[in-house]
Amino acid sequence: MTVAVIGAGVIGCAVARALLLKEPRLRIAVFEKEIEPAVHQSGRNSGVIHVRYNEKPGSLKARFVVEGSHRLREFCVQHEIGMVQNGILVVAQNESEDATLGRGRANGAKVEIVDEAEIRKREPAAAGATALFAAGELRFQDIRFEACSQANGAGAKLSFREQVSELRESSTQVEVTIRAPTGLYSPAPRGSGHRPFSLVLEESLFGERAAGPSRR
Repeated sequence: MTVAVIGAGVIGCAVARALLLKEPRLRIAVFEKEIEPAVHQSGRNSGVIHVRYNEKPGSLKARFVVEGSHRLREFCVQHEIGMVQNGILVVAQNESEDATLGRGRANGAKVEIVDEAEIRKREPAAAGATALFAAGELRFQDIRFEACSQANGAGAKLSFREQVSELRESSTQVEVTIRAPTGLYSPAPRGSGHRPFSLVLEESLFGERAAGPSRR
C-alpha cells in the first residue's frame, strides 16, 4: 500500500514516521512545496510546551494535550533537543481566573500554583495574587528537522519543491498533480513559470511499474 502525506511540517513528518513504525511495508511519500521542512506553522512555533491549564478536566482535548506535552519532553531528551527550563508563569488577576488555573492540576499536568511572593521572585514585573508555573520551552527549529530526519530514517520518501495542486481519486488509485518549479523535472523555456504534471503514486514515485510522471 502507498500513502501520500501533503506537507513536511512536524505533523506531516510525525504521521509518516508513525505509520511506518506500525507498518514497515508501507510506501510513504511526503510532498512539500517549500525547499526545506516545516517553514510555516511548525517553523513559526513559539517553542512553549503548553500544559493546557484551561482545558475542561476529563475532556479528550485535556487528556491529549497533557499526554502530548509529556511525550514531547521525552522526545527532546531522547534526541538531545535543548529545552529551556525557565518555564512560563500564568498570572490570575481575579477569582474567576484563579479558579481556571486549578484545571491544570485536575488535568494531571505538571504545574505548580504559586503565591504573590513567589510571583515577584520569579518575575518582578508581574503582579497578581496567584499564578500557575509550568516548566518547559524548546528550540522548535531543532525539533522540526529532527521530525523530518525521523520520517526519512523510517523509510518515507521526502520530496521538496513539490506543490500538490490537485488530487484525482478512482476506485484503484489516487492521481496527484504536482506544480513543480520550471526546469526541476523537465526542460522548459526561461520565464515560463510553473509547469504542472501528474503522477500516480503506485506507478511512478517508487519506480516499480512505470517510467515516470505523465506531463500535462
